[in-house]
Amino acid sequence: MGEEFLRFDGIIMVLSIHTGALCPVAARNSGFAPFRGTWLANDTFLNTDVLEDSPDDVQFLACKFFNNGSDYSSLNDLIAEENVETKTVLQINQLDSDPEFVKVIDWSLWNGDASYVSGVLSETKEKVLILYLNNLSHINENRLKFYRVDLDSTDPVISEPIRTIRMNCLGLQLSADHRYLVCNTRRITVEDNNWRIEKDVITMVIRLENTETTPEIFGENQPMESSSMSTYFFPHVSSDYVAAESDPDVIFLWDRTSHQTISKLSHRLPGQKNGVSAVAFHPRDQEVLVTVADDYKLRVWKSGNRLNSIAPIR
Repeated sequence: MGEEFLRFDGIIMVLSIHTGALCPVAARNSGFAPFRGTWLANDTFLNTDVLEDSPDDVQFLACKFFNNGSDYSSLNDLIAEENVETKTVLQINQLDSDPEFVKVIDWSLWNGDASYVSGVLSETKEKVLILYLNNLSHINENRLKFYRVDLDSTDPVISEPIRTIRMNCLGLQLSADHRYLVCNTRRITVEDNNWRIEKDVITMVIRLENTETTPEIFGENQPMESSSMSTYFFPHVSSDYVAAESDPDVIFLWDRTSHQTISKLSHRLPGQKNGVSAVAFHPRDQEVLVTVADDYKLRVWKSGNRLNSIAPIR
């Protein structure tokens, strides 16, 4: 894919990386600055907006952009170009809740009757939107909701979720085959109308073909010194392994069958903290892992098998 999109204080921007440098090609104002969108196609991303006459209603928009190759002297000029065409694919009413994360899979994958080619955006128009909603009034009312949408529909879909999971999410990602969702979460206990966030973090793997099955649980970790819900970490899952930050500055690798820790990858630096914010397995080789930490460095980790299989340069 030749574009990435970034968000700046209520503006979402598409950047081209075809030339080896980041070049802005499209931008639009957004109703929810913290919302982390996703791609629907190579030229279409998912974004959010609110209705002017009904601020409690949230619209999810398929935003198709057109790169005309022009150079722009300012961000305002880029927005004024209006080279982003929008179409509402879902509308929900969420009083006192903000959308934070969204992932998208094919409806056929949800039914378990198709396979996903890693790295290739599907042309299938029937999708499942996996949406995490943060309740602004009651943190113990946060929800992960699943909606079925049709990108070809001429009318906005106003529907109830096909599945809802009550949870508090600290970051989520899809597996490369789009069959599993992995997330970090903290338990919240409520006594006498007082709620308390547990410090221990759980890494949870949810099978998307049937979300009624019991999730796989890893960890009982303490990756954050603070129990604040505003600190995010994005774990990852492959067919055999789970990767997440456990001790501060350390990535733990678990075997999904035995649930045993098989490796610890330290990111610690002398005299300073170096927390890890995200990890990702290579989409075609689960023995290669990429991590990003507070020192702004990407690290590539390979298993002993992979290192031993690489022939020395002669």
